[in-house]
Amino acid sequence: MIKAVIFDAGGVIITSSDSYAFLAKKVGVSKARMDEVRVKYMRPAQCGELSTDEFLTKLSEEFKVTKEKLRKLFEEGSKLMSVDNEVVKIVDKLNENGYRLAMITNTIEFYSKFEKETEVYRKFSPMVASYQVGVRKPDPKIYEMVLKKLNLKGEECVFIDDHEEHLVPAAKLGMKTILFKNVTQLKRELKKLDVKI
Repeated sequence: MIKAVIFDAGGVIITSSDSYAFLAKKVGVSKARMDEVRVKYMRPAQCGELSTDEFLTKLSEEFKVTKEKLRKLFEEGSKLMSVDNEVVKIVDKLNENGYRLAMITNTIEFYSKFEKETEVYRKFSPMVASYQVGVRKPDPKIYEMVLKKLNLKGEECVFIDDHEEHLVPAAKLGMKTILFKNVTQLKRELKKLDVKI
């Protein structure tokens, strides 16, 4: 019997497709260059190996822009992120129906302070952010941490993510998994698992 539903944030509840294009334009580089630099420093920042200040320092050196300007641009860019209210409705319905709600997100300290993320994160307990625990998906340890905090077995949980490779470790721990595509498909998949929404 399913007792908890574990969500990913970015790509499932929060969409951020425009924020990096915005940032690239503002610092005068191509989107490809922005993505190359972002990937280079995002992983260590997501694992807590780089603090917000160190992350901004690295980007500042790469783009020849001050950290202060970057900080402001990131904050402006965060306003382009949107919350999928239809997914939030599912989250709220699951809560009403007595399911425990957890989250595993690969994120950095800086992003977790943005208003939209904070709003969403409050709905989940535990909310496990990669930068806080020093590991990121798809490392099995981060999934094990959530199960331990929930005090549940994998078989009692459903894990939802928009990246297939992030579902593999969850499935190995016995969780039911859903590759998120859209709200209609998510509802259908949850119903198949006898989850009341």
